[in-house]
Amino acid sequence: AEMVTDAKVAKKWHPVTDLRTGKHVPRVGDILIFDRSSEGVSWGRHVARVVEWREHNFTTIDGNHGDRWATVESDPFNPKLLGSIDV
Repeated sequence: AEMVTDAKVAKKWHPVTDLRTGKHVPRVGDILIFDRSSEGVSWGRHVARVVEWREHNFTTIDGNHGDRWATVESDPFNPKLLGSIDV
């Protein structure tokens, strides 16, 4: 939550609605924030770096994805996606 708060203050936060409507398109290296609160972990968020953003899906590099680094494919309508932060 601290990263999102800081990004909002710096005007670098983009809510998921902006990503889904195309109002904002994340760039390579930007940070995506996902909700993780239902996974029984002690933290409520997960971060990933954008590798590629396409019209209907995207690729990220994630740490701690199954206890390892992983390249992950998803889409803007992933219900866990909360938004992005410009870097």
